[in-house]
Amino acid sequence: MCPVEGTEVFTDEGLKLIEALRVGDRLLTHRGRFRAVTRVASYIVNEVASLKAKTLEQLRLAASDRVMAMSVRYQKRVLFVGWHRLSDLLVRPVIDRERGREAANCPHTAICLPIIEPEEEVSDVCVSDFYCLKLARRAGYGKMAKWWKVIRDGERFRLSHAKSKWVIDQQKLHYPFGRLMGLYLAEGCVSSRGVVWSFHREEKYLINEVQHLVSERFGLGVHMRTQGNCTTVAAWSSLLKGFFCSVGKGAHTKRIASWMWSAPLEFHRGLIDGWRDGDAYQCRNIVDGITVSKSLAWGLRVLLMRFGLHASIHCIHRIQSRRPAFRVVWRLGGKDCCVWDKNFAAYSLQKLDVVKQNARMFAIKVADDESFVTTGGTVHNCHFPNSEHDDIVDSLTILLKRLMGEISAEVWLGRGEHAEPERPGIRVREPVAAGLKSVDEMTDEELEAEIAARTKPRQSLLASEPARQMDVFDRQVW
Repeated sequence: MCPVEGTEVFTDEGLKLIEALRVGDRLLTHRGRFRAVTRVASYIVNEVASLKAKTLEQLRLAASDRVMAMSVRYQKRVLFVGWHRLSDLLVRPVIDRERGREAANCPHTAICLPIIEPEEEVSDVCVSDFYCLKLARRAGYGKMAKWWKVIRDGERFRLSHAKSKWVIDQQKLHYPFGRLMGLYLAEGCVSSRGVVWSFHREEKYLINEVQHLVSERFGLGVHMRTQGNCTTVAAWSSLLKGFFCSVGKGAHTKRIASWMWSAPLEFHRGLIDGWRDGDAYQCRNIVDGITVSKSLAWGLRVLLMRFGLHASIHCIHRIQSRRPAFRVVWRLGGKDCCVWDKNFAAYSLQKLDVVKQNARMFAIKVADDESFVTTGGTVHNCHFPNSEHDDIVDSLTILLKRLMGEISAEVWLGRGEHAEPERPGIRVREPVAAGLKSVDEMTDEELEAEIAARTKPRQSLLASEPARQMDVFDRQVW
């Protein structure tokens, strides 16, 4: 399964564009766990499929790929859950009625998202693991410089600086600590001196709660300041900055940190309740909150699935000079718009199209589970060749196939389509010289010169034509 560039993939550090993935990044798989990326590649296709499920984003991928889907019968009864080819998917039709449009109660296919389940729950976290000594801050210079060191005393630690304060290192991941982190996701930020929470001056119960939790959990004093309608609660300690930066330094960078996914269920409940009290409101059984971080919105959605709650995300486009905001809405009980299974939540397929279009696909190989989750659904990763990729071998292979007549002259010279139907992964560079003749029109000397130019080492090609993007040796032969 190879989505097009621009697709957002769910990692343990938030959403990331598929073209920005690197080997070692950990992706959420169809089994509800995170696995590392072992290989990344890209290629060109000339046929793209586009599908859209309810409350999910549009997903564009190769027309011959597969997605994790659920076959649903009447009254949302589940028939089969597994990998489906795009040709086997059934779109749920919509019926026009007097009161409006509604989905028909008929067999259809629903796109699945996995319910995350940590393999091993982590009961505590150490703050010192996230602290990095800033070697630039020192007393004296040259041979007389004195570097700061970390001093430990049982469960506490501090710097060797005279004004450094003791901080409790090991933090238990329970409901109160989850509420503190949830309030930070809603109202907190990291400044140059420490960590700050900002509230309206009338939210006294939240101000007192943060003041009590910071004093109890970290053993630090709290500084409060009221200016206008804003009251800030600050913990001035550089030792906490690295820990809270793992969750996000500012509003646009907030996310569910990687260490939070393995936390107990009570910590996740406290995290959601804290964010709800800070950035959301509840009307009867509907909870509606707003954040400017898309990674945080999707992280909350995945966490709510552990409690059997479906959250929908709506993008709010504000004035042009500001970034969009994201509404996270979920219902406490009642009817859901998705179909629940033991390990998945599925959303009915609303649209499926296949178009003739050249697009760059990205092949991502994931360890163990061979799948990953995007904002449009769960997809299966591509199958790579068994042998390692070699530029010169691939170039000679294409040249030999041309000489044997298996590849047309137009494709080989870069004048036709990017690839033939049976070999959609071959990328061909532009001709070396303008006005190049076809192979049948070339003389023996011209053909030998062209073959020599195409089989030169990569360094000589780049050195001879630095301004031209020479990717003849970057082909992936599938």
